[in-house]
Amino acid sequence: MPASLERKLDSTIDAGRRLRLRSVLPGKALTEAMRYALERLLARHSREDLYECLHACLVEILGNATRANMKYLYMREAGVDPADVERYRGALRDFKAERKERGWHRRYRRLARDAGLYVEVRFEQTAGGLRIFAENNLPLRPEDEARVRQRFAGAMVVSDLVEFYMSHADDSEGEGLGVALATLYLRAEGLDPALFRFGQSSGATFARIEIPLREDFVSLRGRGPGARES
Repeated sequence: MPASLERKLDSTIDAGRRLRLRSVLPGKALTEAMRYALERLLARHSREDLYECLHACLVEILGNATRANMKYLYMREAGVDPADVERYRGALRDFKAERKERGWHRRYRRLARDAGLYVEVRFEQTAGGLRIFAENNLPLRPEDEARVRQRFAGAMVVSDLVEFYMSHADDSEGEGLGVALATLYLRAEGLDPALFRFGQSSGATFARIEIPLREDFVSLRGRGPGARES
């Protein structure tokens, strides 16, 4: 990572300001900056022990956001109407196959740039904790939202990933698997998975993880005295 970017990240983190990392399609630059920022933020609070869990969660929810944009672009290019269920399912299989081909990354980067699509990772330092967001600037289809919520609920009651896959296997593209994996990671670390939420705002879809680091942490969800609703 360039020293100039490292200094900029340090300055933003040390000042306690909101940190945004945005890309049309995540690559090495965003991945390195994301990793560095998370390491620095946790080190400020002497909670480096949470890095592996939170980094894994962030990779999953950022992957979800990226796939959502790519899937939209693929369907648009192929002229597939999501309301045509059979054709849509077939297109999902083709979409998965295309992502294994050489050159797909360059192709989707160009398509995303032309369409004005992006993904964003955001870190917010708060009194008593951190908030981590992954966002893509497309709304979530009702069918996909229902599947994500189902996966989220399933991850709250199973004991491990194997059990989750056994009870939620289907032939869909995989909407919600990142949400489920992140939920299981948080549970394994002893973090409250109820502080992991997803939703929509102003035409964008986001996933948010709140990490309490002190007793006075206030959640956006309204958990605890004086809490604010999102």
